[in-house]
Amino acid sequence: MATAAEVVAVEVDELLEPGELDPEGIITPCIFVDRVFLSRLA
Repeated sequence: MATAAEVVAVEVDELLEPGELDPEGIITPCIFVDRVFLSRLA
C-alpha cells in the first residue's frame, strides 16, 4: 500500500549503513518511505 499512500512511515529496530542488507530482502523500496522512526524498546 506504500505506492497509494500520501505519507509512508516505517518503524525500525536499528539503523544500518547502506549496503548492509541484501537488496532482494527489502519489501518496500526507500523511494516510497517518507519518515523513519527508530523503535526504543525498554
